[in-house]
Amino acid sequence: MSPETAAALAEGGPRPVRRHRGVGLTGVAGPDPVDGQGPGRVYLGVAGGRRPEVHCLEVAGDRAEVCGGAVAAAMEILLSGLR
Repeated sequence: MSPETAAALAEGGPRPVRRHRGVGLTGVAGPDPVDGQGPGRVYLGVAGGRRPEVHCLEVAGDRAEVCGGAVAAAMEILLSGLR
């Protein structure tokens, strides 16, 4: 779980598929810390430009809320690029 992992995930989608953007999410949903990172730390990678963008998120809540919050943030970032 790292910013580099999120960037690699975003860039590594299947190549035959026509896509404008790729997304990669990695983090700690909880309930326990992982590698010194507390629950709620999420790295969101978005590829589609020259270099992938990586956002570090802190999402509060239980495991389901962290997962849902990460997906909502990814969708918000993707949709903001379409406007």
